[in-house]
Amino acid sequence: MMSQFHKETIMTSITPATPSGNELPVPASAIVAMLFDDLVASIDEAMRCIDAGQIEARFRALTQATDIVGDLAAGLDEEATDDWSKRTEALYKYLIRLFMMANIRNTKVPLEEGKLILEPVRRAWQCMAAEEKMRAELARRGVRNDAADVTRWFQQVAAE
Repeated sequence: MMSQFHKETIMTSITPATPSGNELPVPASAIVAMLFDDLVASIDEAMRCIDAGQIEARFRALTQATDIVGDLAAGLDEEATDDWSKRTEALYKYLIRLFMMANIRNTKVPLEEGKLILEPVRRAWQCMAAEEKMRAELARRGVRNDAADVTRWFQQVAAE
């Protein structure tokens, strides 16, 4: 189940207003990238709490990390049988196990492993979000999505 914080974040992020007052939809990849950013921030907070001996704060940070993984898992197609879906589900289950180990043993080692696993996935979602944002901006400006048109647009922007 998706946490209330992330429901509110997604609902307020879906259609932000531009300075002109027009609504610009945020691609799903940007929302997933934000969730991964929040997940890494929660892991970092848990590691800081372990160093500081703050047991309750560590528990809250790891609970938040677990909730975020649950939110990400909720976005998976439950009926999908492809390899990507199965591996992603297995990754999420493994992360939750790492969070539990870190919480029970009060150690950063599982969290460090989790961050190593997450970082390439996080970067991939950030890249997808940036690409979708660029494509939307190009489309908004009437630029076709071919290399020559995009090159002309970048040259135009650089000249401004």
